[in-house]
Amino acid sequence: MSEFNFRDLLIKHWGKLAGALAGLVFALVIVNYGFWKGIFILFCILVGLILGWIVQGDSPGVRALLEKIFKGN
Repeated sequence: MSEFNFRDLLIKHWGKLAGALAGLVFALVIVNYGFWKGIFILFCILVGLILGWIVQGDSPGVRALLEKIFKGN
């Protein structure tokens, strides 16, 4: 039987793990602060992330980011 390798798990399933971690953080924020306060906190985090991209110079542009997120498949 092959050995369990945590690094391989991270490489193969990083999106699933990141999504699970984001869901856990979201749930903890909602439980601790309530729904609307939690949404406001996550909105502020998103605004800070976008501003950080712009200041750092790695921004593809807010319009391109929104098109990528909301494009119809």
